[in-house]
Amino acid sequence: MILEMYNIEKRFGNFTALKFDELLFDNNRYYVILGPSGSGKTTLLRIIGGLEYADSGKIIMESREITNMPPWKRDIGLVFQNYALYPHLKVYENIASPLISKNVPAEEVNHEVKNILDIMELTDQARKFPSQLSGGQQQRVALARALVKRPKVLLLDEPLSNLDSRVRADLRDYLKKTQREFQFTAIHVTHDPEEAMALGDKLVVFHHGKIIQNDTPYNVYNNPNDIFCARMLGNINLIPRNSIDLDLNDDFDYYGIRPEDIFIDPNGNINGTIKYKDFLGHGYMYAIDVNGFTLKVLAGKDVHLSSKQEVRLRFDMSRLNIYKNGKKVSPAIKAV
Repeated sequence: MILEMYNIEKRFGNFTALKFDELLFDNNRYYVILGPSGSGKTTLLRIIGGLEYADSGKIIMESREITNMPPWKRDIGLVFQNYALYPHLKVYENIASPLISKNVPAEEVNHEVKNILDIMELTDQARKFPSQLSGGQQQRVALARALVKRPKVLLLDEPLSNLDSRVRADLRDYLKKTQREFQFTAIHVTHDPEEAMALGDKLVVFHHGKIIQNDTPYNVYNNPNDIFCARMLGNINLIPRNSIDLDLNDDFDYYGIRPEDIFIDPNGNINGTIKYKDFLGHGYMYAIDVNGFTLKVLAGKDVHLSSKQEVRLRFDMSRLNIYKNGKKVSPAIKAV
């Protein structure tokens, strides 16, 4: 375990920004902290990095307590949303600056910077100023500057949010590749569920300063333990009790199922009518009326259905999650 956090609480006046009992980070894993604005995720990152201090609690890094240690004494790198590059320095100098500030010999600085320029595919940009680079290139420079110190933990505060979708997807892959190559622990903050699931070995969902779920992206997506997590991870049909009869017991408020787990099937036992469809590239998202309730159903791009067309649906009952008072309860399926 490289980083351990216990009984952390952080308040700003009367507002409690963070409050949780325990959060542990393994070596060489990619962690994503997911949550909406105001959920406490950036405050968490700043406390880990030493830019803020918790009002109570303890932080331990490799068996050494760092709770009140200043940031420059922590073996932690930081990559910010706005890149925070020095505009008057060229790419080479930006990357070299952390080593120069630590009085690393010039020959070693040159070796390390050239090495990381090569790894980050920035060698041909070394003599340019940040203003001459694209957003994706600037973010790679910021990443290179953080990594040149070889930190054991790298904190990334919404590093892809200012980029367009194509560059964001490319850099997302690049981040994961870099983390595996350099073998550091990444703690990455985002509000984007697709980004979180693509990057994370572990996904920690925050809401109102509390940890709502901490698991693999697969488990959080398929088995969200409350309605907030279910919605946070993407499209889901949250169907009130008695809206669509699936022969379940009555001790619940809603059941949830993802659009891809409902199938348009002539042998299905649920009747519906197409309201409209959205083309998503990889397929169609159909809105289907069932007894006055609108279901979202994801189908392949070879499935062509028209508005007002009647269809039959089949649910994958193994993918059903049942909720009472907002929390997941064990399914009670009588028959499938």
